[in-house]
Amino acid sequence: MRVLVLAPGSTGDVAPYTGLGQRLREGGHHVAIAANERFRSMVTGAGLEFRLLRGDPEPGNTGECGRRWHAGGTGPLGQARMVRVLQNYVDSVSEDFIPAVRTGTDFVLLNTVALFTGYDVCEGLGVPSAGAFPSPVHPTGDLPPAALGLPSLGRTVNRALDRVALAAGAQSFGRTSRRLRSRLGLPHVRPASLWSRLQAQE
Repeated sequence: MRVLVLAPGSTGDVAPYTGLGQRLREGGHHVAIAANERFRSMVTGAGLEFRLLRGDPEPGNTGECGRRWHAGGTGPLGQARMVRVLQNYVDSVSEDFIPAVRTGTDFVLLNTVALFTGYDVCEGLGVPSAGAFPSPVHPTGDLPPAALGLPSLGRTVNRALDRVALAAGAQSFGRTSRRLRSRLGLPHVRPASLWSRLQAQE
């Protein structure tokens, strides 16, 4: 198959997929990774095709919102500020998912940053997709959301927090999702329902 990995984001959002891509290539598949220009040599050096995604891959390090996030630390307030930064980044980079997927792709793997809007693009273009995450994303009783930096609060609370975090993530990218779905001729869906739809397809 011709496999595309949508890997917007910074180094930690891209690097793990070069190893995965190499293993897929060893299995006989053609693998491309769509990422920011600064990761071109990382991708091609692994023997994989590179496809360009524009936008700032280090959104927390630039602009007033990014500076306020760093000043506020990584607690709940800092995370709320970071969501705003990510909203702007995902809003700009998601437009590039469309030509990346259209360029000869049979199957798409989505990293965490690409999950919600990447799913919309793949649905609209009729290309099957799946999430591939180097850290836990699905609700689990074992861990609370990693972004909150909290210790385990027990299985029931951990799982509840994970579900809230996923719903909040889907909601925060709702504006971008609506625009993409309209452009691709897809019906509008509530952001909160997206995770349920993804789980139903597993």
